[in-house]
Amino acid sequence: MSADRKPPLAPGFRAVARDRLRKLRRAAGALIGRATPPGAGGRAPAWRMALAAGCAVAAIAAGLAWHARPKGEPDYEAMLETGPQERRQASLPDGSLLDLRAGAKALVRLYGDRREVDLEAGGIRFSVAPDPERPFLVRAGAGDVRVTGTVFAVRRDADGVLVAVASGEVEVTGGHWWNLGRAVLRAGQGLRVPGSGAILPPVPMDIEAAGAFPVAAAVAPGVSRR
Repeated sequence: MSADRKPPLAPGFRAVARDRLRKLRRAAGALIGRATPPGAGGRAPAWRMALAAGCAVAAIAAGLAWHARPKGEPDYEAMLETGPQERRQASLPDGSLLDLRAGAKALVRLYGDRREVDLEAGGIRFSVAPDPERPFLVRAGAGDVRVTGTVFAVRRDADGVLVAVASGEVEVTGGHWWNLGRAVLRAGQGLRVPGSGAILPPVPMDIEAAGAFPVAAAVAPGVSRR
């Protein structure tokens, strides 16, 4: 990379950023609460309220700046695609295995402290090599999936995102950072994340449903498709 060229911004690690922003919001709320001294009848001096509000804004701005900061160059990067009638497997340098279904497209980036996959279309079954120091994050439109090592599937299409788990646990988040939804899925469970990012309740689900069937057709509670 030339000296006059800035390093590219890698996609934000939203699950981490959102957690930090939640903490910042709580801290900002505490500052405003402390601005009202005991026995003041519920009111604080204007200058103290202004100071607390300024601190709150600064805290949120700092969180947004962290979220948008450059993430450095990945140690490994690859665009994986399959055709309309194609299915193939891809092994990653960390030992993880991706089973791409027909019409899948995903950008994989591995960093020293995390592993990221941007799923643009289609379904993938992930067998993630355990590594507590390098969380594995799948971004798929309105939903994020975060694990450290497990077997799960994610499918993205026009109806939203479908997640199903075969073993281990995965954390699914969706929505805006100020109204973040979250669910933890265990083996045999799945859920759908619509375009709004709302986290719907988990339901019993075969992992094959997430990889091989359209989102809208694979979410009937208690129905296993093979």
